[in-house]
Amino acid sequence: MAELPGGRIALAVGDAWITNDPLTGQGANLGSACAWIAADAIAAGGPYDTAFGRATAERMWEAAAPVTGWTNAFLRPPAAQVVNLLLAATTRQDVADLVLGLFANPAYAWAVISSPEEVARIVDGGGPSPYF
Repeated sequence: MAELPGGRIALAVGDAWITNDPLTGQGANLGSACAWIAADAIAAGGPYDTAFGRATAERMWEAAAPVTGWTNAFLRPPAAQVVNLLLAATTRQDVADLVLGLFANPAYAWAVISSPEEVARIVDGGGPSPYF
């Protein structure tokens, strides 16, 4: 969010706001999600001031944070639990299906792979938690 001369504000969405590496294919989806969040905030009414801009940017970040975490997890050496999950996926179809399905829901994916306990539960045959 930026305040412009004269008190107007500008909100950035999509790659103008957060650039995600295309590795996990989430950039366009995140841009669309943030555009909808901004549109809903605009439709709810003003005043369209700095407080509005900050609140809208915070709502957009709530959607963007797990997507960015999921994408960034693939750009650095994987955490031990991610290695364990991927290794289990090489020999178990249920885990392989889960890993593939994670790409469709990056918020869920980030919740899973950022939790060593959740990954251990899955790898130990417990399946994904209903709380994730």
